[in-house]
Amino acid sequence: MDLKDYFSKIETLTPAYKEMIRLKLTGMKSVEIATHMNFSPALVQQVLASPLAQVKLQQLSDVKDAEATDLNAMLQEESLACVETIVELRDAADDRIRLAAAKDILDRAGYTPVKKIRQERFTGKLSEQDLDAIKRVKVVHAEVVETEVS
Repeated sequence: MDLKDYFSKIETLTPAYKEMIRLKLTGMKSVEIATHMNFSPALVQQVLASPLAQVKLQQLSDVKDAEATDLNAMLQEESLACVETIVELRDAADDRIRLAAAKDILDRAGYTPVKKIRQERFTGKLSEQDLDAIKRVKVVHAEVVETEVS
């Protein structure tokens, strides 16, 4: 059977088989497709391994790649205008808009905000002996620093 016959038979695939191919293209595994569609995993593997399914998967993959390439080119063209808009917003009168623009600029430059600051608190009472011990340690450390610097 030549390639023209494959292309003509692709249109004769049942809707269920086309759905299997579509789900495979979205990244689902054969077992997941079988569970999702209530088919046996063996049937799904058999359908996806068939020459007709392979040709259809390749066609859909090519279309998906072409669309991704077109989208990437469009994003590249628009990105400069978007960055210019953010820079203009940095000089806006409203503080919230300026702050959001500044955060966007820093984020795009790779500076992410601190998500969580860890704080530790000591709650309790110190005795006079504890305070004296802390003071002695501080004095010992200060003397060591002075000795090392000299």
